[in-house]
Amino acid sequence: MKPTIELIAISISICTFLAGGFAWYSATVVKRYAAQRDFEHLRRNYAQLAENQKTIMSEFDKRCDQIDLALIETKGLINGLQTQILAEHSQGWRRRD
Repeated sequence: MKPTIELIAISISICTFLAGGFAWYSATVVKRYAAQRDFEHLRRNYAQLAENQKTIMSEFDKRCDQIDLALIETKGLINGLQTQILAEHSQGWRRRD
């Protein structure tokens, strides 16, 4: 009777050990997959951020160019008005004969 109880105990121990090893291996595989998935997710996010930054900088450049053109046009208008005002003003102070 004793050898059967011992064999049952040993077989339960072996089954428990194998089940623990399988659970450990499964957890390792899941962790590896999760780490790889997280890394790929971070890599895609980094690429998307770089693309967004590129788009934002090109939009910023376009807006700066538009502002430059508007400033040049405004400066031309101010110079024209200044010239006209100076011309009118200098005629008013002419020497009368």
